[in-house]
Amino acid sequence: MYNYKKFVALGMAAVMTLGCGVTAFATEGTAVTVTGAGTSAFVDKDVYSVTVPTGDALTKTLAFTTDPYGLVAEAHPDKKIEDGAKVLFASTSDGLDYAGTSDALTIINKSSIGIVLDIEAKVVKGDATYAGGYSKTKDFSGDGDAAKGLYFGLLADNEVEKPLDETTPVTFKNVALSAADKYEVKDNNGTYTYTTKSEATDADFPKYKLAVTAALNTDAAETTWYSISEKVKSPLTMPSLSVKFTPNGIRQCKEASVLVEGENFYISKPDVEGGFGTTKPAAIFVNGKEVTPVSENEDGYAKVTWKDVYTAWGYNETTIKDLSEDDQNKIFNSVKSFKVTANSVDYYAEVK
Repeated sequence: MYNYKKFVALGMAAVMTLGCGVTAFATEGTAVTVTGAGTSAFVDKDVYSVTVPTGDALTKTLAFTTDPYGLVAEAHPDKKIEDGAKVLFASTSDGLDYAGTSDALTIINKSSIGIVLDIEAKVVKGDATYAGGYSKTKDFSGDGDAAKGLYFGLLADNEVEKPLDETTPVTFKNVALSAADKYEVKDNNGTYTYTTKSEATDADFPKYKLAVTAALNTDAAETTWYSISEKVKSPLTMPSLSVKFTPNGIRQCKEASVLVEGENFYISKPDVEGGFGTTKPAAIFVNGKEVTPVSENEDGYAKVTWKDVYTAWGYNETTIKDLSEDDQNKIFNSVKSFKVTANSVDYYAEVK
């Protein structure tokens, strides 16, 4: 009886082992090929999405009224006008109806990449009969400015205020920072998407702002504002203002990082300290402005000096000293992005 139970137990164990799987035996001399299909986990992370001014921002923001005699305030005592303003822009900020600076033209970068903005601003004469000239200084204190009638200046993020006139347009490049941190990757059964996070709102995205400020010289000659024919005074027509910007994405760049030490910036590969070796980059752009000449690398880092920065902003050793300390600091603190081309590869880094 004992031996029979043992035999039955061993037999059941054998059946259970064989039931775990089926083994195929290869015929001698026959090749066996094992295959596996390849799939790609991929999504394009270079998303371009820029919101630009529309509606009234396009048609009314830069419209202005010259008011040397304070007629607007006299006719509209209920209106709130910025103290001292004689060139009036309709205002939606600070509880004012009119201000001496236009509302901002706001560009919202909803892209996962940085955006270079090519900007052009000018005074457009058109059919204007105004011929009183344009001051280079807002208080009309500059050389030759005392007799000029108007001042217009472009206020742009990451730039020192730039005076405008009818002769030469002001042109420059700057950047709207990327919104990559507002994006996330999702997997939908092997199909990957790269979209904005559900909680992201317009207020969360990087912005670039432009505005025009103005002043009127109350000491200018009376005939700056009107003409006289047969003892009849007629107002001179005013010019218009034009601000144009062209956005372009900074695409197909590998990530880099930035160190700031004193007055110098050092760009590195993110996973290696330095990492660019001893061969200096073929090109460096700071806020979209080209750095020339490119400095030698330092300990494998691409190096950008304070002189490189202010030269890229259009100043030299003499003219940079003419700026106030506040304006010099503004330029230094306006450094927001670097694009470095090294060994035929583009790298991009932002300073936030």
